[in-house]
Amino acid sequence: MPTSRLTQLLLAGSFLAASGAPAFALDTDDLMAKLKAVTEKQSHMTFTYDSVEEGSNGSVTISGMEFSPLAEAGEEMDEFKQKAPITLDLQDVQENADGSYMIGKSTASDMAFTMEDAEIAIASYTETNIHVPASADLAVLSGWGYGESTEVKNISVTVEGDKLLTIDDASAKQNFNEARTKADYLADVTGISLDLSQVDDLEPEARARLEELDLLQTTSTFTISGNWDLETGDLNVATYSLATENVGTLDFGMGLTGVTFETLETLQKISEIAQSEEMEDAPSDGASSEEENPYQAELMQLGQTIGVSGLSIRFTDDSITNRLIQTIAKEKNISTDALIAEWKGQMTAGLAGLEMPDLAASISSAVDSYLADPQSFSVSIKPQMQMPVLAVVMAGAAAPKAIPQLLNLEIKANQ
Repeated sequence: MPTSRLTQLLLAGSFLAASGAPAFALDTDDLMAKLKAVTEKQSHMTFTYDSVEEGSNGSVTISGMEFSPLAEAGEEMDEFKQKAPITLDLQDVQENADGSYMIGKSTASDMAFTMEDAEIAIASYTETNIHVPASADLAVLSGWGYGESTEVKNISVTVEGDKLLTIDDASAKQNFNEARTKADYLADVTGISLDLSQVDDLEPEARARLEELDLLQTTSTFTISGNWDLETGDLNVATYSLATENVGTLDFGMGLTGVTFETLETLQKISEIAQSEEMEDAPSDGASSEEENPYQAELMQLGQTIGVSGLSIRFTDDSITNRLIQTIAKEKNISTDALIAEWKGQMTAGLAGLEMPDLAASISSAVDSYLADPQSFSVSIKPQMQMPVLAVVMAGAAAPKAIPQLLNLEIKANQ
C-alpha cells in the first residue's frame, strides 16, 4: 500500500474537530457534516457512524465510526476494509464565529484495517488542536483540516498471518506563525522493526542472501523536518532521514519553489485525471487531435510552476557496504579486490559514453574513495539560478552536457 494512502488511513481521524461557544450546546449534525466534508476533500476517504453524544465541557463521543475509500481514492484502495467500528472521543470542542470548529484533543484506540492480504493494527491514536473548516477548500489554509500534533502508537502490519512490521511510535508536529502564512513541521517514527524471518514464501536464494547480509531482521528510525512559506511557495525539506542499525543512514534534503495552494490544486487535478476515464480517452502523443490531453496540460503547468532550489542525497555507511561486497564476491567465487576492479571497469566504460570528462572524473574519484573506505557518499545540486523544472528539462534536451554545470552538480565521498 502506498505511503501516502497509509498516512491518510492512519490519520483519517485528523479531521475530527469542533468548536462552539461553551455557553451553548453544540450542533453535532453540523459538526459531523463538516468533518465528513473535509475528510472526503483531503483524503478521498469517507465515514459512517452510529451515534454522536455530547457530554460536558465540550466533549463529544462518536460511536460506531467506520472509514471507507471514495471512488476517487483509486483502484489501489478497493480492497481496503475496516475490521470493526471504532469510538472517537473528542475533548474541548468549540465552534468559532466563522462556522469552523476547533478540537482540543481527539483519541481512539484498538483500530484495525485490512487491505488484500495485509492487516494493519493501531493500538492508539491521539491528535491535538485540530482545525475543521467551515467549508472544505484546498485553495486556502482556512479550508483545510489539520492538527498541531499527532501521535500513533504500536502499529503492526501482518501479511498472510506473518507479522512483518511493527512501529513503536509515530508522531508529528506542525506550527504556524500568527498570520498562518508560514509553517514548520517535524515527524519522528521510532522503533521500526522489519522481520522477514517468518515469511514462508521467501525464495530460498533470497533468504540465504538476506541472512548472509544480516538483513532478515532490521530496526530503523525515520525523521522528517522542514518549513513551508505558503505565500512565496518556498518549501524546504531540511531533514528526511532513514537510519537502519548495521546498515546505514539515508539522508535526503530538498528545496522547492512555487509550492503554493494553487500548485496543490494542480496536483490534485493530475491525481483525479489519472484516476478518471479522461486518461483512457485522451489522445496519445502520436495521435492527432484538436483536443489537448488534460493530463499533459496539467503536467506542463506544474512543470512551469515548481522549481528546485537545491537537492541532496547522502548515504552514511554502517557496515552494509563491505558485507555486500563480501557476499557478492563469495557468490561469484572471486576476491573482493577482483569484484571491485570489475565494477570500476564497468563504470569507466559506462562513463566514457557520456562524453563528459569532468563529470566522469568526479564520479570515478568519489566511487574509488568510497569503495576503498566506505564512510559516506553524497550527490547534490544547487542550481546557479532559479529555474522551473520544465525549463531545466528543456535545457537538458537542448544541451545535455551543460546540465552538470547548470545544476552545480557535486558528487563526493567520505566528506
